[in-house]
Amino acid sequence: MEPTSLLLEYLKEQYTQARQHETRQTAATTFLTAAAGLLLGGDACEYLKSNNWETALLIFLIGLANWQINEANFKGNRFHARLAGYTRIELEKALSPWPADIATPTALRDRALKEVGIIGNVGEKVHQAMRLVPIGVMVIGILLLISAVLNL
Repeated sequence: MEPTSLLLEYLKEQYTQARQHETRQTAATTFLTAAAGLLLGGDACEYLKSNNWETALLIFLIGLANWQINEANFKGNRFHARLAGYTRIELEKALSPWPADIATPTALRDRALKEVGIIGNVGEKVHQAMRLVPIGVMVIGILLLISAVLNL
């Protein structure tokens, strides 16, 4: 296999792996948030009457698990995206000299980031937003736990 073909296939594989981490992160967040909502919603009336600290603790732990799963998938996503970036640069070098009238993939990426106003890492910005979900679930769990303990 020609080195440039190998690099191209490797590039495609890294982007595929990075997307899989995004999908797993979204699926885990959706499932765990729904589980916390089900516990909270299903137990809401009884909880308010009985101050069930076990349910509050479980909701907090679901949020904590969600946080850890998000962090692990983010690291995997960043690894594959970074490796894909390195591969893209090596592929550009392998295909040099690059035709003067055709932009390199790196130049196209930089131009697109500038046009949409993204400074820095796109994945990091998405990850920061994804962190809000487990933080919210943990805060709800903590508040309910405090309420339950104070009312014992």
